[in-house]
Parts: sequence; structure tokens; C-alpha cells
Amino acid sequence: MQIGSPSPCPREGPCPCQGNPHEPHDPRTRPDEPPLTYADSFDIPALFRNGPADKPKRQWRTNKHKAWAGSDGFPAADGWYAPTTTWREIIKAATEVGRDITPHLQNQPQYAHGELVARVSPLYAYLGAHLVKPRHPVPGAKGRRLTLNPVYAHGTERTAKNAAAYRLGMTMTEWACRSLLGLGQTEHLELGGPNPALSETFKTRRRSCPTCGGGTRRRRCTG
Repeated sequence: MQIGSPSPCPREGPCPCQGNPHEPHDPRTRPDEPPLTYADSFDIPALFRNGPADKPKRQWRTNKHKAWAGSDGFPAADGWYAPTTTWREIIKAATEVGRDITPHLQNQPQYAHGELVARVSPLYAYLGAHLVKPRHPVPGAKGRRLTLNPVYAHGTERTAKNAAAYRLGMTMTEWACRSLLGLGQTEHLELGGPNPALSETFKTRRRSCPTCGGGTRRRRCTG
């Protein structure tokens, strides 16, 4: 499954930076906005494919999307979908991805709470939401999508952007596996993941491999 990534400027509707989406973006033209709240909802572009395939680039901007209606969490056919979620679900996914936090909350609650803050802080710092007018409207869609805010786009150095991208990628993997597909707890594969026998395999940095996996014996979700 491929999730459409947030961007500083959507091309599907009016540009939040300037009136013309093809002009250089000036962060001074972006209004300040309050942080997202748990009740905020938005649509997440998601490409479902029942098998390996090439990376879809930015097709989520132009391809026709369908409403998410799957049996057992899985849609009936491959294609682009626009499921709706809330900021609460995104934050929940950020705190749970990759491991079971319960033992740490029980044994080292202060350290565990600090680690939870580290997981959600980049999301609050760099994400916002914008209104969109899709080329192919989806019935029941909220018409809002996550976006990278101007502080990320114009005031954040590369290393911090990479760290935030990793945290967002892991968060959306957890959200897709559990909230969207109804699969089980995700686990970092470098820690052994669902199959401890693979722990040494994923410790080789030169190998290209997924970072996180989860699911059941029949269905897996990796990111």
C-alpha cells in the first residue's frame, strides 16, 4: 500500500501559498494557523495493490480516487482510494508503531512518556491541513488533506526534515496497517519483527529492506 505524502503546496486546488501554484512560494503569504486537534479530519490518498509494483510517483494528485469500502479491512480491487481519518488516529499511530509500549509505561513511565513526546512532536511541528478541490470528487470525502507547513518548507534544515519524514512514514505505516486494514501490531524488523529469525538479516545497513512490518499469517503490511 502506498500513502500519498503531504506536500507544501497541493496542485489539485487553490495554492495555499499564492494564487498561482506555478509561481515561487513565499512563506510570508501563508497565514498562521492553530495546531491540529484530535477532532480534525481529513482524507488520506492511498494506493492499494495486491502485489509488488513500481513506486507510483505523484499519481495521487491526478488519478481518480474511490471511496474506501472494504471487506475485512481490504478493498475489493486495486486502485487509488481516499479514506477519511482524524488527527487522533494519526497521533495514536505515532505512539504505537513498531513496538508494544505497555511494558515501558509500566516499568519506566517517565522515560516512556518522554519517548512518546519525541514521537508526536515532529507531527505537531511540521504538519497542518489544507482544503482541496480534487479533480475527481469522492462521495463523503472531507475535502481536507494533510500538508507540510511553511516552517518545514522554508525554515527547516535537511537533517531535521529527514528525521520528520522517517517519523511520518512510520506513523502512516502503522495507521494503514491497523486503522485502515485492521491488521495487528506492527514491529520493527531490525528487532526481529514478526519473525525473530530475520533479526540478523535486517541489521545489514547495505541491504535495502522495509523498516517495519505487521499483520497476520495471511496478510502483511510493511513500510
